[in-house]
Amino acid sequence: MRDRHEFITTSSLKPRGKKKTDASREEVVMEMRGAYCRGREAHDVWKIGRISLTNNRLVLRHLNFPKVLFETPLRKIRGLTIEGDGHSSEAERYSLYLLLEDGCTAKLQALGVSTLGKAIRGQLAILAAAGKRQIVPAPLVGAPGR
Repeated sequence: MRDRHEFITTSSLKPRGKKKTDASREEVVMEMRGAYCRGREAHDVWKIGRISLTNNRLVLRHLNFPKVLFETPLRKIRGLTIEGDGHSSEAERYSLYLLLEDGCTAKLQALGVSTLGKAIRGQLAILAAAGKRQIVPAPLVGAPGR
């Protein structure tokens, strides 16, 4: 099996032009290959799939069959940041950390992690303007190229 970094970096970032999904009438804003980390430092388990950012939620689906590996409504995101792993200066070694409403932290990796972070912030701002969300998270910290 390929290394998760190789898998993520060999895929292309695919911004989508507000495509409507049939099942839920959500607008897909962006899709890309990525990974979600579940677990603690010594026992990390990475789930690899396709990240979809819609106007209402962030979803990681399995590549080969219809299984949701990670999902959170955007209204439950209380903060986000991008940080490096401390071992590499390569852009693909950065992770997006999401602070969720219940106090849990989700860790995501993708080739365009900075672009994904900005897109999530944009969707959160749209939700805040529509009155569906009250607080927009603080600006990204430690993003590549900043």
